[in-house]
Amino acid sequence: MNLAELALSRARVAGNAIAVQMGSKRLTYAEFVRESDRVASGLRELGIRRGDRVMMFSENSIEFLVAYLATARLGAIFTPIHASFQVSELEYVLANATPSAIIAQAALWKRLERCGEEHLPSARVVIGPARGDLLSFQEIGRTSAPVGVEPVDDQTPVLICYTSGTTDRPQPVTRSHANEIWNARTYARVWDYRAGDRALVTLPLSWVWGLSTLAQALLCSGGTVILHKEFEASAALAEIESSRVSLFAGTMSMYTAILSELGRHNYDLSSLRRLYRGGEPINNEVVKALQARIGVPLSDGYATTEAAPIIAVDPVHDLDAPVGAAGRLVPGAKVRIVDERSNDVPVGEVGEAWLSGPGIMLGYWNEPEITAERLTPDGWFRSGDLLVEGDNGYYFVVGRSADIIIRNGAKVAPAEVEAALNSLPGIRDSVAVGVPDEDFGESIVACVLLDPGCIMSADDVYDLLSDRIARFKLPSLIQFVSELPVWRNEKRDRAWIRRRALADLELDSTPAPDTVRRRPAADHRPHLRLVE
Repeated sequence: MNLAELALSRARVAGNAIAVQMGSKRLTYAEFVRESDRVASGLRELGIRRGDRVMMFSENSIEFLVAYLATARLGAIFTPIHASFQVSELEYVLANATPSAIIAQAALWKRLERCGEEHLPSARVVIGPARGDLLSFQEIGRTSAPVGVEPVDDQTPVLICYTSGTTDRPQPVTRSHANEIWNARTYARVWDYRAGDRALVTLPLSWVWGLSTLAQALLCSGGTVILHKEFEASAALAEIESSRVSLFAGTMSMYTAILSELGRHNYDLSSLRRLYRGGEPINNEVVKALQARIGVPLSDGYATTEAAPIIAVDPVHDLDAPVGAAGRLVPGAKVRIVDERSNDVPVGEVGEAWLSGPGIMLGYWNEPEITAERLTPDGWFRSGDLLVEGDNGYYFVVGRSADIIIRNGAKVAPAEVEAALNSLPGIRDSVAVGVPDEDFGESIVACVLLDPGCIMSADDVYDLLSDRIARFKLPSLIQFVSELPVWRNEKRDRAWIRRRALADLELDSTPAPDTVRRRPAADHRPHLRLVE
């Protein structure tokens, strides 16, 4: 079955319902399908056929979703690129995917042209008026015949998403029509999406979290996708109030920002029916405060771009889910929790999550070595994420194996340190990372975000923290920051914090008797900017 059939079938039964809107612009399901047919016809005139890659270089927009549906109709492969990708990243994508067509915002074409004329396909489309050799997205296909829908099988690729990973370049996750259909239908079912729901999507459509888990799942459910170009807490809350949004999803970083904004201004959020969270380890204190403020519980989840969906808290059937749980396995998904020797660990012990099920990717496009490294011969995906299975089949995310801190031979999960810090009165949020240390292998550096108006010194934190976690897990350095840096996908940028700690911070060379090197003073509070 072709992924496009999800939207087409919904248009047949509810063509006048609003499918997608952004600002004052909106398309009904019937109009959304007609626009995708027009764009598909235009792409076919440009020579796009089954299996060709269509690169999308744009911020969130209605055109983004239209282009995805149009590409799927042709049996071609949609290749979305985050709007912040720079020339070196674009050069890799162009060489890896070899797109046959590029659709881009007008403001982003200059960056593409810096990659070299010889690397760009002849089929070039701009969102906006035509100029030079750039055809207008709004005009292509207007005089062409309809294209229908290309028949495909379960293994036909429909999407290449460039996600961060263990290498120094984006990893081209390739997902099939069957992957994407199962992802959309499964999330719609386990997270209780309904016809008539209005979901605000501020996460990037260039990643599966925004494109598939939210937008595609809503479109197959008959809901309305309300788009913002990017996340900004006050704008999101204002949209929820004015548009009577019923569903919202975000990362822990986004919810922390929302909680801060709610501390400054009041918003009418009575329309919210469901809140969803994923992508980062949970901050239980923020979740409790947010739920008390809004009155809606957060349904958690765990998945990766390579394997989605896997685990979710069902908002209908998991009302008694333990605090901090990522959820239980969704029907059809499988998880193995293994040790360093790939042996299954007992329930209750931490290990690496190996994932399987209908949502497992086809592989990494044109990257056979990485594919062989991450996919086992019998189809398990080695996630690199650390999970633990608790009682009644609930799973908890501990962190990533690459983030584990080795201090004096002992392993410390950043999530443990962060949970202890976040439980202290006056601390809103925190991030802990490891940096090289000649004496102990690695030292722990913690960036702490205080509640508005709170005054606290590093010594205050140590005094409160010392009876909550083991001494070897205590941070060697505490930084007070005005904001926590996030990456393009709204997750905490631990690598940036680690680099900043190494470059800008001087650790006291004389360890205290308890092996914790304390700050000499708390009046120096560096500011960590958001990553651009």
